[in-house]
Amino acid sequence: MATVAANSTDNEKINILIVDDMKQNLLALELVLHDDDYRLVRAESGRDALRCLLNEEFALIILDVSMPIMDGFETAVLIRENKRSKHIPIIFVTALEKTDVQIFKGYFVGAVDYIMKPFVPEILRAKVAVFAELFRKTRQLEVQQKELVENNRQLLKLSQAKSDFLANMSHELRTPLNSVIGFSGTLLDQEFGVINDKQREFVNIILSSGGHLLSLINDILDLSKVEAGKMELDLSKFLLRESLNNSLMMFMEKALKGGISLQMQFEPQTDLLIVADQRKLKQIILNLLSNAIKFTPKGGRVNVVVKMVIGSRFLVQGSGGLEISVEDSGIGIKPEDIQKLFKPFTQLESACTKEYAGTGLGLALSRKLVELHGGTIRVESEFGSGSRFSFDIPEIQIQEQQP
Repeated sequence: MATVAANSTDNEKINILIVDDMKQNLLALELVLHDDDYRLVRAESGRDALRCLLNEEFALIILDVSMPIMDGFETAVLIRENKRSKHIPIIFVTALEKTDVQIFKGYFVGAVDYIMKPFVPEILRAKVAVFAELFRKTRQLEVQQKELVENNRQLLKLSQAKSDFLANMSHELRTPLNSVIGFSGTLLDQEFGVINDKQREFVNIILSSGGHLLSLINDILDLSKVEAGKMELDLSKFLLRESLNNSLMMFMEKALKGGISLQMQFEPQTDLLIVADQRKLKQIILNLLSNAIKFTPKGGRVNVVVKMVIGSRFLVQGSGGLEISVEDSGIGIKPEDIQKLFKPFTQLESACTKEYAGTGLGLALSRKLVELHGGTIRVESEFGSGSRFSFDIPEIQIQEQQP
């Protein structure tokens, strides 16, 4: 019959099952292993031990070899066959002469150790302490794992709530902003009356601010979609040079006003017909060009360089890779600040950058869009001498456009 030799209501105690058909042996084990951290459970036969294992969880089993009806070896085999108890460590205790055959048989049926009677109390306590601590650490890890799973579940729930909020907020803000931008443009066109120079200046500010705010809202919404895994690529075939030229033309006037040289180097001899997400690729280029022009002083240069890469980095049958770089001769970036560049809502803090407006969303979104294509984005910079942002689009379909 199984009995408990300690307070069984203390859930913090570690359960240890001691199995022996001799009560005096069980008493001796209890005296040696008495510890406030342990809950010792008696079993006077193999069958009693199996019943205990069906109802409770144990850190260790100390099992006598020589018992009537069902000896320790037979009991160990049945313990190992049960899914609930198969991983519990077993220490065999025997008064018989320990032979190589017995030792092999003990390990074969699942024992982790073998102790001879009469045992040395200090050795037994030390062995038990090792398995008790292992059990405690394992349980702590299991609790931490459950907490991590629950935390991740809560984070996913919060992330979904954030994405839903941003989507709703963006929709609600876009509607009045489109009206602000539309009516501002109408006022500038003077379709309903002439406006004076001061009014034109104010309306231009309204139009520019509205456009900037709309761009920010779009970036926030796109970033939240990517982080929520809801953004997908809309692949299509298009001419790369033509697409990049259109992007450059959007900044040509701003570059000319700032006295900045804006050029493109297209290394392939002919245009490339590629398959990618044209809108997202354009969004990446626009973000990089916007930053390059913003941080390049008068008289500087901004170059867009396109290379085809066929080699160990991208080599896949029937496909190649593109590397597109945006280089500038601007203020550059300090080495310690480079790691901050692609974090959302992060701006570099220095005397050289505080005068430039921005949210830090552009580069963070660009990285996400590049990664969505399966590529990587990199930056090389020397503080005070300019920067080079480059990204690759690997394993996309590329073919030369015939003249």
